[in-house]
Amino acid sequence: MVLDGGVRDTADIVSLGFPTYCLGPAAPANLVVHHASDMNQPIACGGVAVYPGDIIFGDSEAVIVIPRSTSTKSPTRRSRWKSRKSS
Repeated sequence: MVLDGGVRDTADIVSLGFPTYCLGPAAPANLVVHHASDMNQPIACGGVAVYPGDIIFGDSEAVIVIPRSTSTKSPTRRSRWKSRKSS
């Protein structure tokens, strides 16, 4: 889960081992004010544009966004590398 803000229930999330990247802990959301408004729409997260279909990768150091338009090239390059390595 990647959030451009705080998250609640951090101790529970850590105990589950669920990878979560956020700005820190936060108070519970006020459901009167906060609600989902749309799905599968471009967003900005941490100042980066994220589009539906983009690949999100995170580790203990950072989170990166791989645009969908460039991600289709990766399997081909990986296949070529594997075939060279096995030769």
